[in-house]
Amino acid sequence: MHDLAADSEPSTATFLFADIAGFTALTEAHGDVEAVRVVADFCDAVSRELPAFDATHVKTIGDALMLRIPDPAQAVLLGLRIALDLLRGHRAPAVRVGLHHGPAIERDGDYLGAAVNLAARVS
Repeated sequence: MHDLAADSEPSTATFLFADIAGFTALTEAHGDVEAVRVVADFCDAVSRELPAFDATHVKTIGDALMLRIPDPAQAVLLGLRIALDLLRGHRAPAVRVGLHHGPAIERDGDYLGAAVNLAARVS
């Protein structure tokens, strides 16, 4: 068995989750093709914002994104930008954002730990 804890020191950052609220209803109302188009537009729009906030895309899970931002103030600003501006004009009702600052362990490009779990729950 591999002892992950012996290899990994937690790193502290703000972990942010963002997902499209009402995505299932959007898919049912407008079909899979349109729903995938909305997700692609959302992911592209978020990706364009990342450099300005020193943010890193960790992973995408369906219509949800996980981001890592070193500075909590920048994370809050990015979260507001994502929640309030990025899907304006699309048929998605809203974007939910949750974030939490704390330590997490990196494993294969992903982050694990209580801070990540809390950020996911808040969203």
